[in-house]
Amino acid sequence: MSVKTAWDERKIENFKNDDEIVELFHQNSSLFTTSEFEIFIEFEEHVQILKLNHTNRIDRTAYKTFPQSFSKMITNIILKNGDSDGE
Repeated sequence: MSVKTAWDERKIENFKNDDEIVELFHQNSSLFTTSEFEIFIEFEEHVQILKLNHTNRIDRTAYKTFPQSFSKMITNIILKNGDSDGE
């Protein structure tokens, strides 16, 4: 397997994970504050641009990087509410 093939397969796996995150967030959007929802929108835009760039190369100036605020938000939510194992 070539490096490109392996990377493409990894990206497809990431896209599936991102789709699941987006779907779960929309299903539970009422649980989030306005500022958390705004951070999520940044993540969702990043996901959309990432997918678009995979199929149709886009200009670098249009590319949205992963919002670090999203990672911080998720970490804070987990620390505040415990992880999925009930801890």
